[in-house]
Amino acid sequence: GLVQHMTSVEWWWFERIFAGGSAPEPIETGDDPEAEWHMLDPGRVAVALEEFQRQCAHSRTVVGQATSFDVLSASAERPTRDLRWVMAHMIEEYARHNGHADLLRECIDGAVGD
Repeated sequence: GLVQHMTSVEWWWFERIFAGGSAPEPIETGDDPEAEWHMLDPGRVAVALEEFQRQCAHSRTVVGQATSFDVLSASAERPTRDLRWVMAHMIEEYARHNGHADLLRECIDGAVGD
């Protein structure tokens, strides 16, 4: 669920909002806006990881094409943000969800950090 969610977050902020792109959402949500959290097929883990890596590669391409961190987002769906804001927001997203993953791992193996 976390991997699928972050695939969608990468798509949303870099492809849709910053670049103003029209590529379809990588995780089909249908009538469920939180489908990435509900489609938890263990047999689909490898596919989900591949989709995540592909989306991250696309995000890196989008960022690489920007001339500076001051470039403004192209989409009118959200308030205009510069690339610097989007990058900082993505750091927040990853930090938050890495913390969630760490809590889940701790529940599984019992190991705690220093």
